[in-house]
Amino acid sequence: MTFLKQILSKKLFYAILIAENLKRVHLYFIDDTKSGVWLSQIQKIIAAVLSGMQDKNIAFFDLKNLLLALGFNLRIKGDHHIFTRNDVDEIINIQPVGSKAKPYQVKQIRNIILKYKFGGLE
Repeated sequence: MTFLKQILSKKLFYAILIAENLKRVHLYFIDDTKSGVWLSQIQKIIAAVLSGMQDKNIAFFDLKNLLLALGFNLRIKGDHHIFTRNDVDEIINIQPVGSKAKPYQVKQIRNIILKYKFGGLE
């Protein structure tokens, strides 16, 4: 674990944790030169959400796919997409603004991912 802390403390690396439904946690490191490991679409989305730096630029479709990949159930009423999961107390309600997700809703989802330690976060 000290190796992980040492790597994470360096500013030019980003840790990207993959959705928990992959049965084990994969940790990839990408350097600032963008010459890192190729990531699947879900991995890129979870990285963007966890970074907190792209909240205004997350596509609604991508955020919806991330929640589905994390095991949430979807119910749609109008433009409200309501996500629930048995082991999560909160109900997630997201709506698109054009093709993008609302930044405050991205933040709420990030907080839920961190609170419930999806992707093996400790």
